Amino acid sequence: MEIEPGNSTLKLTSWDLFPFKVHRNSATMDLSGMDYLHLSVFQSGDLDANNKTASISVWINDKNNNTAQSPLLNIKKGEWTSVNFSMDYFKDIDLTQVYVIRLKVGGYPTQDIYVDNIFAYKGEVRPGEVTDPYEEGEDKVAIQDKEDGVLPPMDQTYLGVNLASASGGNVPGTFGTDYIYPKFEDLYYFKAKGIRLLRIPFRAPRLQHELGGELDYDAEKSDIKVLAEVVKEAERLGMWVLFDMHDYFERTVDGVKYEYGVAGRCEWNSATNSWGSWEAMDNIVVTQEHFADLWQKIAKEFCNYSNIWGYDLMNEPKGIDIDVAFNNYQAAINAIREVDTKAQIVVEGKNYASAQGWENVSDKLKDLTDPCNKIVYQAHTYFDKDNSGTYQNTYDQEVGQNVEIYKQRLDPFIAWLKKNNKKGMLGEFGVPYNGSAKGDERYMVLIDSVFSYLKPNQLTSTYWCRGAMYDAYALSVQPEKDYATEKSTMGIMEKYIQDFNVDTSVDGTKTTDHQVFFTPNPVEQSIVVRTDGDIRKVSVYNTSGQEVSGCDAQGETVKLNVAYLTPGYYLLRIQKADGNVIVHKMIKK
Repeated sequence: MEIEPGNSTLKLTSWDLFPFKVHRNSATMDLSGMDYLHLSVFQSGDLDANNKTASISVWINDKNNNTAQSPLLNIKKGEWTSVNFSMDYFKDIDLTQVYVIRLKVGGYPTQDIYVDNIFAYKGEVRPGEVTDPYEEGEDKVAIQDKEDGVLPPMDQTYLGVNLASASGGNVPGTFGTDYIYPKFEDLYYFKAKGIRLLRIPFRAPRLQHELGGELDYDAEKSDIKVLAEVVKEAERLGMWVLFDMHDYFERTVDGVKYEYGVAGRCEWNSATNSWGSWEAMDNIVVTQEHFADLWQKIAKEFCNYSNIWGYDLMNEPKGIDIDVAFNNYQAAINAIREVDTKAQIVVEGKNYASAQGWENVSDKLKDLTDPCNKIVYQAHTYFDKDNSGTYQNTYDQEVGQNVEIYKQRLDPFIAWLKKNNKKGMLGEFGVPYNGSAKGDERYMVLIDSVFSYLKPNQLTSTYWCRGAMYDAYALSVQPEKDYATEKSTMGIMEKYIQDFNVDTSVDGTKTTDHQVFFTPNPVEQSIVVRTDGDIRKVSVYNTSGQEVSGCDAQGETVKLNVAYLTPGYYLLRIQKADGNVIVHKMIKK
């Protein structure tokens, strides 16, 4: 568009979340002989009340999707700013195969920015803003753990992460440009931090190109094959994988959007650059059978891996009727169980899986049935004013004095789980990190309180988000490309990762220096407990903290009848003669 007569420029809008990508007609560009990258930038968006300066940085990806970034340079409101970025900042990637250049605004969550005169050059720096001289400094040691690992028990409580690099972009989009799957370096970093549960989003049209068709085994860059490589490496490392179909119960076919199991459609409105209104139809194009069939094919592909923690059937259902969602879910559960009886099945509630509104809009889901009794209910929550996770305004506007907002958001879901004796998890939550455009140090205090609250409630949780391509996303805990420079949130999170499975709601502590063995688990009739010292009492508590079974004992082995307990999750408390107390989770079939 033109902001000056006769001068066409690029307009970038809300690009803090959606970095603009600059391509040449050729597949790659060779910038290895260049000294600087130049841009002319015009800022037209309003400044805040304090006239905080906006700034811009450049991110470059090579053909292998290695990423390097420059420092920020300030830009001026209402006039063109000439900025020059030294190519030294990109020396760690292959500059002979530059694939994409991304521009990132700093200082504001949204801005209207105009860009022109993008070129690389050799020689003396041109007039304008220039990055500081590149300094090598001390080499940082990448945080990586590549050693073989052993899978911990599936049924313990985890503090994990979302590796979300395949959740966004154009759909289906282009692999390597719009999205990628987690890098092995991501796995090594999070394993080093103690993470053992990875929620990995995917988009259905990338795994299955044709509705009802086979998975894309024969494609040049087969998504299913790349995803399998990630799962295999995670298995070697001893890390669980939770697959997440990140499609909101929607599927686009030939440019028209449908919902699974719904007789309706909406079309793209090119005039408004958005989807139009939903229109009723006489027939259902994208059926619950399509949904169930796709999940069965995915489960069949991965059922022989030992580290599939679960199948998250659909991310954040929006406006779909709860009865339709229920039928879709039940069909998928039945289809999966024909090929996989080991993995858990995860279902999310309506209204973007809202934790706060769970009972009002998602209560019906408690009636879903699984022959293996392994359903996990997943909620999401954020702590900004509208619960969207966008954190558009300042901390004072989003949170203010309501520093226990997390309890208001989480308690309804936790209460629903206890009331219905269901297993649950928190699949998405997060706050802006220090140094992001939306950051505020008080968010670190808030998220510390959230982790501290989740732990005694023993709610498996996966933080949103991490993964390559989300390096600068405001809520990210992905390290910088050196895998040594970490986000502030990780410093808070890692205090809780290692012993997140410890339950403190029962009087006593779980110790790791005393061995305890109990079998079988899950249990149907009786459970046998053995320890390395005399046992004085064994007790069973329900998820509300009530003692529902138990017996006094003497000796190192105790057998306890639990046949009369209703199926569900319990806490097994073993009190030893030496005063130590050990607490473990028990599943009653």
